[in-house]
Amino acid sequence: MPKNCALCLQERELKNSHIMPQSMYRAAGRAGEPFESDLIHVDHMRGTAVRTSKQLKQKLLCESCEDKFSRLGEDYFARICFQGAGTFELRGELHGLTPDEISSGRKMWLESSAESVLNTSAIKYFVVSILWRHSICSLSGHASHYKGMLGKKYEEQFRLYLVEEMNFPENVQILSYVDDNAERASMISHPTCEKCSISGVSVKTHSFSVPGVRFRVLVGGGVERLKREINSDLIFYQWSSAQTEYAKDIATKLYRIKPKGRFQKEAEQILPKASGLKDSN
Repeated sequence: MPKNCALCLQERELKNSHIMPQSMYRAAGRAGEPFESDLIHVDHMRGTAVRTSKQLKQKLLCESCEDKFSRLGEDYFARICFQGAGTFELRGELHGLTPDEISSGRKMWLESSAESVLNTSAIKYFVVSILWRHSICSLSGHASHYKGMLGKKYEEQFRLYLVEEMNFPENVQILSYVDDNAERASMISHPTCEKCSISGVSVKTHSFSVPGVRFRVLVGGGVERLKREINSDLIFYQWSSAQTEYAKDIATKLYRIKPKGRFQKEAEQILPKASGLKDSN
């Protein structure tokens, strides 16, 4: 029975849409050695980890809007994210550019520089689509904690941007941390949201990971002030997941979980490497 598509709002037959794109599950599987199509699903709420083929889906979008998501963002990003075996086009293209700034030994590239070698519009579209679909979906379980986290105002702004009825939202800035350690620690994680202060400005930070990249998306009225300092909708940073508090936090969570099912036998070798993981947070 036709229902209204969450994106175009038209009454149409709905597809069983992936909340996290299927291409990201595939990329995370390729990142592990050897290839493993079933990922390790870490559920911090239950304190367990299992190998599973389960992927989050919901009847959400019509076929036309599914195609739009693929065509305008997902297909491109799936080609440039970390693919395993040293293949990481996004990182390679950035490292071939002169950075806009080097701070504490870490390189930074603004969108105006990166767009000479990358389709930055597709990257922004991909990131916004991930946050929007997680915020509006009605799934239960470990992904439900993010439901509504964008708030109605930004859910609608993001929707209008995704259907190409408005430009990139002004009060949004995407920070992309490109991992120099991707070969050893590749994972996907569903979005989380927290309030934080950056340069004395209060904003909401929406964070998630895909193979090779950790995204932090700043949302709120304070972002306008931050853009006065760095006038860019999209910023790339050189980063290593092995040398940050983020890595320590992930390692701590992993050692607290209890392996279940067939994953029990391989947990001792795999968990310390944190490779090919699907994090529930």
